[in-house]
Amino acid sequence: MRPITAVLLFVLAHAAFPQSPQSPSASPMLDTGLPNLYYPTPPPPLANAANASPLLNSYPPAGDPPSSGPCAAGYPPCVLTSQYNNARTDVNGAETVLTVALARAGPTAKAQFLVEADGGGITNLPPGFAQNPVYAQPLYVSNLTVNEAVHNVVYIAALNGEVYAYDGDNLTSPITPLWNRDETNVAGMQGLKHNCDTSYQEQTYYGTSVVGPIQYLDFAGVISTPVIEVNAAAHQTALYVVNECERTSPVDTTVHWYLTSLSITTGATLGSTEILYTSGQVGDNPYGPGMVFFAAQQLQRASLTITAGQVNGAGPTYRTLIAEFGTSTNETGFGTKPSGYQGWMFAYDTTNATSVVSQANTLPYIDQCYYPPDACGGVGQPACTPLCSANTSNPSAQIPNPCGDGGGVWMSNRGGAANTSNQVFSVAGNGGFNYCPTCAHHCAGLPPAGQSAQKFTAFGEAVLQVSLQNVWATTTGQAPFWPTDYFVPYNIPSGVNNPDNLPAYFEVLNNSDWDMGVCGVLLFNDDYLASPDDLVTTSMALTCSKRGDGYVMQQSSLGQFTTGDQGVVAEFSVAASNPNCSGSSGSCDETRTVAYWDPEGSDGFLVAWPWHETLESFQWVLPTGGSQYTFEVASTTSDPFADIGTGGSLTGYAGGVLAVTANPNDTSGEAVVWAAAFPYNTPTNTDPYDPSGVTCSRLDGRYCVGVLFAYSLNPTSTPTPGALTMLWPTPLPTTPDFEPAPYAIPLAVNGKVYAPAYGLYSGAGAYAKSGVQVYAF
Repeated sequence: MRPITAVLLFVLAHAAFPQSPQSPSASPMLDTGLPNLYYPTPPPPLANAANASPLLNSYPPAGDPPSSGPCAAGYPPCVLTSQYNNARTDVNGAETVLTVALARAGPTAKAQFLVEADGGGITNLPPGFAQNPVYAQPLYVSNLTVNEAVHNVVYIAALNGEVYAYDGDNLTSPITPLWNRDETNVAGMQGLKHNCDTSYQEQTYYGTSVVGPIQYLDFAGVISTPVIEVNAAAHQTALYVVNECERTSPVDTTVHWYLTSLSITTGATLGSTEILYTSGQVGDNPYGPGMVFFAAQQLQRASLTITAGQVNGAGPTYRTLIAEFGTSTNETGFGTKPSGYQGWMFAYDTTNATSVVSQANTLPYIDQCYYPPDACGGVGQPACTPLCSANTSNPSAQIPNPCGDGGGVWMSNRGGAANTSNQVFSVAGNGGFNYCPTCAHHCAGLPPAGQSAQKFTAFGEAVLQVSLQNVWATTTGQAPFWPTDYFVPYNIPSGVNNPDNLPAYFEVLNNSDWDMGVCGVLLFNDDYLASPDDLVTTSMALTCSKRGDGYVMQQSSLGQFTTGDQGVVAEFSVAASNPNCSGSSGSCDETRTVAYWDPEGSDGFLVAWPWHETLESFQWVLPTGGSQYTFEVASTTSDPFADIGTGGSLTGYAGGVLAVTANPNDTSGEAVVWAAAFPYNTPTNTDPYDPSGVTCSRLDGRYCVGVLFAYSLNPTSTPTPGALTMLWPTPLPTTPDFEPAPYAIPLAVNGKVYAPAYGLYSGAGAYAKSGVQVYAF
C-alpha cells in the first residue's frame, strides 16, 4: 500500500462519493427478494486479515520462523501449501537469492527430479500411458534433518499417486530421492494407489489409479497439491495428500478417495482415512448433507488447505484441513462415466497427524443436491425457484439438472484461501443457485431455526465464505458447517452474448460453461475508501470467471446477490481482449493463475497471463474521477512466441502459470515473475515445438512443449508503474526442456525454480520422462 497521506491528496483532488457496498443493515430483504444475511447487525470490516506468511498455520498466530529446526530463521523460506501461502498470492516475498540480475543472466545449471526413482518408468502406470505428469505444485521445507543430514527438501507428488522427497540443492549426478513412495520400494512404502489393495480368496489385488475420469485427464491419483504442517510438536508434523484409486478384485472394482498423512522425514504413512459420506451417515445426521458422496463421480482438484484457529476464540486450537471436491465428469457425462457431481467440502482435524478426524464433530458441506424430498418437478427433482434457472423450459446442455447437478469446487487446482479470522473462501463453478425458505430439507442438512444462510439448496457460480469458529465446538452430528456469506454475480457485462435474455449473469455463466472461480480466490489487504475522506486498509478477496470477469469483494461482506452487484468493491476485466469468448462456446481466454504483489510504498500489483493473450499487470488504484479503488491495466507484454511458427505469428498458446519472487535485498526494487507457458498448433500455423506432429492438448498438457520465462515487474516504472520486461530466455530455446503442467505453478525459492511437468526432455526430440524441471540461477 502506498503511504496514506499521498493517497489522500489524490482522493481530495479526484474522488467523488465512493461506490461503497450496499448498507448491510438497511433492510431484512435484498432487492432480489433474498434474505439479507447482514441484517440487522452488519459484520465488522476486516483489516490485515490476509496474511501471506508461509508459516502461518505451522507457527501461529503470527507465522514467525522458529529459532531452530525446519523453516528456521536465517534459512530459505518454506513453501508448505499451494500458491506459497493461505492467501493464495503466488508470491515468495522472502526470497534471499533470486534477483532480477540473476534471472536476466539465465540459469547456471539444470537438472531433472524424476518421479520414477530409477528413471526407468516402472511406476506401474495404467495400460497405454507412458508419462506420469506432475499436476501438483512442488513444496519445500528448509533445514530439515533427513537420514542424519540437514537438507532443503523438495516434495513432489505425481499424478499416478507416487510421492518423492529430493534434496533441493543437489543438481549433480547421481540425483536420487531422499525417500520415495513408488513401485521400486517395499510394501508399505509404495505409491498411494495401494490404499485400494484388497484380498480375495487368499490373493492380493493391487489398487490402480483411475483411468479417464474426465476427458482432459488421462488418469487420476494425486491431482491436488498436498499441504505440509511443520511444528515443534512431532505429532503435528506431516505431509497430507489426497489420492483417488480403484480396487481390482473380481468382486470389487469400486473407486475410493483417501486422505493420508506422511512423515516428511521418511515418507512413512502416519495415518490414513477414507473420505466417506454413506447412506447410513445420511440417515443418522439430519444436519448433514441429504445425499451420499459418490467417490466415482467426484474429483479432488482444489489444493488442500490447513488453517488453525480457536473454537469460539477460546479453548484449544484446532488445525482444520479442508478437502474440496467437484467435477469428476463433465456436466453431460463422459464415455462410460455418468453425469452428476456436486461441490463437497470435508473438514478434518489434524491436531494429531497420526489420527486425522473427519466427522467426529463436524459434517461435510455440500453446495448442490439431487434428491431433497421437497419435489416440484417430479421424482428426484429439487424444489426450484426462478433463481435456479430462468430457462427452465430448455435447461442448458451443460447442466441438464441445473437445480441439483454441478457446483463443483475445482478452481484450476488452486486451494481454498484462509484468512486470520478462521474463515475459508472458495468458489463453486457451474450449477444452480437456489433459495428455498419453505423446504423442509436442504442440501447441507436441516437448518437451525432462524438461519437464513442454511436455506439455500444450491450455490452454483458462488463465492463462498465458511467460518470455522464453531465447527469443532458443537454437539456431534450438528456442526454448523454452512457458508456464512456468499457472492453471486448479477450484472451482465457489456458485450456479453445473452441469446436467452437471462436476467442475471450467474445464469449466463452457467449456460455458457463460464465457471466462476477459475482463478480460485486470492486474499489481499489494500486501500479502500470507506467514505470520500476515509481511506482505510481493508481485507479483500478476488476471483474471476472463465470469461475473464474479475471481482473484488470485502472479506467481511462478500456482497450476496443484489441487482447491480451493489456489495462488490470492484469489477474489472482480467482478460483484456478476450476475442475467443463468444456465444456458448465456452472457449474463453481463461485466467487460471493470478499473482498479487504488494511492494513497500505502493498499492498492490496483480499479474495474470490468460489463454490466447500475453502476460499483463494491473495496479490497485483510484481511477481519475473514480469513487472507489479497482485494478487497472499497468503493462501488457508482447507475444513471446511470435513468429516461431510456420504460418506467421503463433496466436495459439495456453497462457502461463505464474509465480513471483521478491527479494528484499534486490537493489533493483523489482520482483521477478516466473511463468511456464506453451504454444500449440492452430489451423493456419504449425507449432515448431510439437515433437510428434500431434496437436498439443492444452487442457491437460499432453504434447505441449513449452518454456519457463522470467519477467521483471517494476513498481516504480514511468510513466506507469508496473512495467513488465522479459529477462530470460532470449532467444527462445530451439529444444525446450519440458512440457509444462497446465495448472501447477513453479516453485521458486533459494535461487532455484522447480517447474512441474507433464513430460521432461529425454533426448532425440522426445519427452518421455516425467517429473520436475529444475533451474539454478
